Amino acid sequence: MSHKYTAKFKEQILALKRGGHRVIDLNRRYNLGHNTIYKWERALEREKEANLSMLRPKSVHQATEERVRELEVELSKLREEHEIMKAAVSLLCKKKSEK
Repeated sequence: MSHKYTAKFKEQILALKRGGHRVIDLNRRYNLGHNTIYKWERALEREKEANLSMLRPKSVHQATEERVRELEVELSKLREEHEIMKAAVSLLCKKKSEK
């Protein structure tokens, strides 16, 4: 049967493990599955790594690629606006010539 454990509970169990308690003893004492604590540890490590990667400065290449993507989006919007303006001018000129 699958249980839903709170983040606080998981943190407490991991703190006990870091404090020197054996995983097998924690599993027995808190009625946890065989690999549950190890899964929680791996998930915590992945989360920490993801958070750290967000804090790391971007390489010049990454920053350049990101800026190129931003400029491509901006260019696309400007082209669309330009086409709208051309259509508007065309309509205005057409109405003016009809008068």
